Amino acid sequence: MNKYTPWLISVIACVIAVLSFMRTPEQTGRTEPHAAQKAPAIQGEGKVDATPKKVAVYKESAKKKTKLPDRLKNDKAIAVLDSSRIEGSDHPQTVTTVINTDTGDTETLVSEDPLPWISVKSRNELKLTAGINQSGGYSGGLLFSHEFGSIKALNFGFDVALYTGGFKQAGASVSYRF
Repeated sequence: MNKYTPWLISVIACVIAVLSFMRTPEQTGRTEPHAAQKAPAIQGEGKVDATPKKVAVYKESAKKKTKLPDRLKNDKAIAVLDSSRIEGSDHPQTVTTVINTDTGDTETLVSEDPLPWISVKSRNELKLTAGINQSGGYSGGLLFSHEFGSIKALNFGFDVALYTGGFKQAGASVSYRF
């Protein structure tokens, strides 16, 4: 391997990291509520008319608190049935809202789906480290990781690390999160 190869890989990884972190929330599409993808369990299922005796909805102020888009916030015919906060997870999740047609009450349920066998994804991580090295001195480092896919819970990617003292490392990685 050429003596410049680790430096080249480090520069490429740093450029990818900077470009990834420069993306604004607007570019990732995560700032506004958006229509959720239908769960595979109900795809192909037909809908039928149901006439609830009443429907319990939240007050009008709930539309502002849930940060709905203006088109929904300003529509008097739109009401909030339920709103849930879901913590991030590596597992896909299915969110299902049900209505009791007698009482009009709604309930939103969340279930964790199994990991897919094969998944293509893009996940970046940049770390700064500080610690004590083998000789008892202080050391620090800059680490960049990029995951590009997984098979079940095994994640595949590449890592680049630059440490004080001139140690550099670049290579492929396999990780398991628990």
